[in-house]
Amino acid sequence: MREFQPQKKSGILKKIVYSRVVVILLMIILGASVIKTSRTYIGYRNLALEHEAIKKQIEETKNGSQELKEALELFDGEFGKERVLKERFNVKKDGEEVIVLIDGPRAENNEKTENNIAGKIKKAGEWIKKIFSDIIKQ
Repeated sequence: MREFQPQKKSGILKKIVYSRVVVILLMIILGASVIKTSRTYIGYRNLALEHEAIKKQIEETKNGSQELKEALELFDGEFGKERVLKERFNVKKDGEEVIVLIDGPRAENNEKTENNIAGKIKKAGEWIKKIFSDIIKQ
């Protein structure tokens, strides 16, 4: 014969905790927490990237201000002022002469152009034009 075993009491607390409503509510809370955490992390990452960009911009600004200081030092003296006047207003001192240098085509550049493919194509085009112009003149 079997021994009598008392039935386990199924408590009201157990029924509430394992009910579908509570499980669904807990899942909604968990989902909301995951979403909020991920949005916070993405915001933090974006802020870190912006922080790095601002640091880089500050460095560039410091370098630019240093270059400006150096340029101001160049123009601070009498020579610098004279140079600015000459460049901007095209003036000269008494007794000075102005020499204008004009760069012309160099032989080196022509040789390089002739040696590369573009130069050869250009020469071929000129040759074809010359042939057709001779034919048309006749």
